[in-house]
Amino acid sequence: MARVQVINETTDNTTDPKPVEWTLWFQWCRYFYDDSTMEYGYRFIWKRPQSEGGSLQAARGQARIPSIALLERLVGQARAAGWGEYNADDFTVRQRMDALQVEQIRLGNAQRDRVLSGLPRMPDWDAQIAENSEEIAALSKRLSY
Repeated sequence: MARVQVINETTDNTTDPKPVEWTLWFQWCRYFYDDSTMEYGYRFIWKRPQSEGGSLQAARGQARIPSIALLERLVGQARAAGWGEYNADDFTVRQRMDALQVEQIRLGNAQRDRVLSGLPRMPDWDAQIAENSEEIAALSKRLSY
């Protein structure tokens, strides 16, 4: 089961804010899964008319698309709005890379703390920094990649 966060969406019915008929929506979303993972992706989903509450119809992974022309129109609107060319796999890889960078920073900070804890405590920080500038520079270089 996934919880879905809609980031961008478009519909063919852009003139009627309270549609009286079912409307098809094309959406760019984040999917949050029970195992604490997250993915991005597109979906088509139907929205009920206002007379039926205007809610989304949850259809287990399927939404009927009446025509290729409508599909192309919705995808074209997404492209024109600047979000129709995303690749969900690229977003997932980028998200994993961000998580790895956070972990590297965390580990790097712990290593830096270990190095700094071994330095003598001196009231004159400028002297301490000058005395250990090569070690600090080497540590900074390792942490900056």
